[in-house]
Amino acid sequence: MEEENIKEEWKTWEPVSDLSEKYYIESVSNDLKKGLKIVVCDEKNEKKKVIITFEYAISSYKWTNETFRLDTAAFLDEKYGKKFYTKWTFFKVTNSSYLQLLSKESSGIADYYSLIHFAIIESNSILDIIASYEPNVEFVEDK
Repeated sequence: MEEENIKEEWKTWEPVSDLSEKYYIESVSNDLKKGLKIVVCDEKNEKKKVIITFEYAISSYKWTNETFRLDTAAFLDEKYGKKFYTKWTFFKVTNSSYLQLLSKESSGIADYYSLIHFAIIESNSILDIIASYEPNVEFVEDK
């Protein structure tokens, strides 16, 4: 387990009500005019989608294959149990090691912003987003 993870606190995040438990990421697009847009599909019904849009500037994001986040999975399993992250998709992280890295890399400038670490965990990867605001979230159903 990574030592910097010891103080991290992961909490389920329910940006809108009536979410399904698990989603997979269909697409991630970053457009300077439209922002960061994430489309996730319900694992049980791919026609049911959730669109998460960060319309304004975000500080950072990374999309990482699960193979390169084994320590994170082990940490979550040990601290919260496997069901915590295998039966839910959306999370917020406080005391985030990712935010600590951004603080270090920015010579502390990141500390002056009220940054939020959002995490989307799917079966094969983790998408981490750092922003200073909540995104717009909407349900969409393909016909």
